[in-house]
Amino acid sequence: GLSRDEGKLVAAARAAGHTLERHSGELHGRASDALRSLVDASDLLILVTQINSHNAMHLTKRLASERGRPLVVTRSFGLSRLRQLLGDLALSDARSSTSAA
Repeated sequence: GLSRDEGKLVAAARAAGHTLERHSGELHGRASDALRSLVDASDLLILVTQINSHNAMHLTKRLASERGRPLVVTRSFGLSRLRQLLGDLALSDARSSTSAA
């Protein structure tokens, strides 16, 4: 799962100039506060439905909407999907800087 590949995912994000952080998807104790903080600090959210509780999914969707954060919802997530998203972000950034010039 995501935990097993976390090191590879973090390294790929770092190589592309980004930081990747993850939340377990569990909301017991202070974990919901940690999720709120993570959403507040994020530029893009990736919600993996296969490994998250329904409560975590609903809270993440609501927080993303309230805070205006882009949200990618996917059943599963791995290195190839991350590289695809990073490529899409780079392309979007290139287009934005070209149109702003």
